[in-house]
Amino acid sequence: MTDKQKDGLERLILSMGKGLFDEVKLTIDEYDQLDIGIYVDWQYFPKNHGVYKLKNSFLNKVHDAIDTYFKLSGINKDEYMFNTVNIKNNFNKITTEEPLNEIERDWRDKEYTDEYPKFRDRMLPVFNNLVKSYGEDDKGNIVLFNDDEGNKPLFNYRSIPKELYYDNSISQYFTDYLPYYMWARHGKYLVYDYFKSQFPDVEVKYVASANIR
Repeated sequence: MTDKQKDGLERLILSMGKGLFDEVKLTIDEYDQLDIGIYVDWQYFPKNHGVYKLKNSFLNKVHDAIDTYFKLSGINKDEYMFNTVNIKNNFNKITTEEPLNEIERDWRDKEYTDEYPKFRDRMLPVFNNLVKSYGEDDKGNIVLFNDDEGNKPLFNYRSIPKELYYDNSISQYFTDYLPYYMWARHGKYLVYDYFKSQFPDVEVKYVASANIR
């Protein structure tokens, strides 16, 4: 993907936000993983603001727009591991708040807090069946792989802004061990706890699934 094509895609997504977003950044890392960040200055939005609800409706439209843009621009999207689109804190501005720590349970799943410890220790070793190797660059980005050669990424940790993504295939794999509704409630906490067990000194503020293979 050329710089001109990247700039064009950024402008397209920014225009879809209709003035709500400060900036859109597209980055491609050394593993050809495509990451699109929609940046918002969170100090202007209280925690219950409707901007958080965009993740279900607006971001689906962004995914469709990216596919269309790739086709019109003649870009072979299969060359890139498409991470996902995320609304993020705008790190280029001084804000009055820290970026949200989305690992903490909120009112939506607080009632299931006591459920998690009952199976946590039984489920964490399952990840050992999946993770075969890992790689880390000089910026602190970490990738965990499903093979010894480093060709099948399962986890992708981005040191800036401290975000951890796990491949969608993990959710499917765990349906052999947990009912789907249990994974939906607790999956990201299992991913977080496993990653922290391997890298206890690495700070993680956000966990989400993505198509990273």
